Amino acid sequence: FSDYNNVVWVDVPQFKDYEEERVGTSYVNVTEIKILQRALKELNASWGEGNQPKEVGIITFYGAQERRIRQMISRGDYPNLKIKIGTVDRFQGMEYPIVIISMVRNNSFGNVGHARVPERVNVAMSRAQELLILIGCGSLFCESAQRDATKIYSNIRTTIAGQGGMTDVHRFLMD
Repeated sequence: FSDYNNVVWVDVPQFKDYEEERVGTSYVNVTEIKILQRALKELNASWGEGNQPKEVGIITFYGAQERRIRQMISRGDYPNLKIKIGTVDRFQGMEYPIVIISMVRNNSFGNVGHARVPERVNVAMSRAQELLILIGCGSLFCESAQRDATKIYSNIRTTIAGQGGMTDVHRFLMD
């Protein structure tokens, strides 16, 4: 991550291999969790040993995604980070130096789901004190069929892009 950006959007393309998966009434996006793992690895390495662990909040809009993140993220792999994982509603009133948001939804029918509610977007986007990392499908969120969401996310993407904070997803998916 660049030292010059306080907000980064890891833009996941609208591509079948990156789509969400329905789990009961909720959704999971494993591709986003893989990106999240790589981001945590970079943050852990950059923070370095000998410092107090850096607090990182991981926010998602879906309970199934939260559960899958807990299954796939081993906090022991990131000894320089103190990680809290939860849904957006659990982060109300909290702040963390670093916040990573897993947007989850990636589909071809223009549905951003819970992430269309302005109050939830506000809570998710306003929890970071130093660095905010969004992981999600920019084209879905900025060009969705849900006009209220489109305006919010288009403004967010324009601001992030203007600061050089758009990041290609392939940087995080290559082993």
